[in-house]
Order: sequence, then structure tokens, then C-alpha cells
Amino acid sequence: MLNEPSNYARFYKCDLHMHTPFDLSHWQEETTRSSHENSEQNIREIACSYLRACHAAGLEVIAITDHNFAYMLNRATNFPER
Repeated sequence: MLNEPSNYARFYKCDLHMHTPFDLSHWQEETTRSSHENSEQNIREIACSYLRACHAAGLEVIAITDHNFAYMLNRATNFPER
């Protein structure tokens, strides 16, 4: 984990170019594409689901690169560690 002290170098599993379901121009899967017109509760659920999928894939570091907005950012930064 990121908080473990170490005396050696290590690699982190990262994806530094990720789009979220809210990036309508670049999100590939139409069935999971979302929009800012969803309810606040639904947006939070989508953000949590997205981050759970990243965690399930073993990602330790991600960079959200949605174009022209940062709509999911404030929902994702308050995601509790699980």
C-alpha cells in the first residue's frame, strides 16, 4: 500500500490516462455512459462504482483525464477507503 514505509524502490500499478463515464466525448461503452443531468445520488454511485472497478483491477494510482470539465472529481476525492 502507499502508506507502507520501505527502504527499497517499488513499482505501482498505474493508469495515468483514464476517462470516466461523464466524459461523453471519450467514454467508449455507451451502456455505462452517464451525464451531469443525473441526480446527485446517482452521480455519487457511479463515481464509487468507477473507483471500485479501478481498485478491483489492482490500480494503485489513477489520473482522470476527462476533457473540458472535472465533473466527477469532487465526488471521487471523498471516496472512503475500502
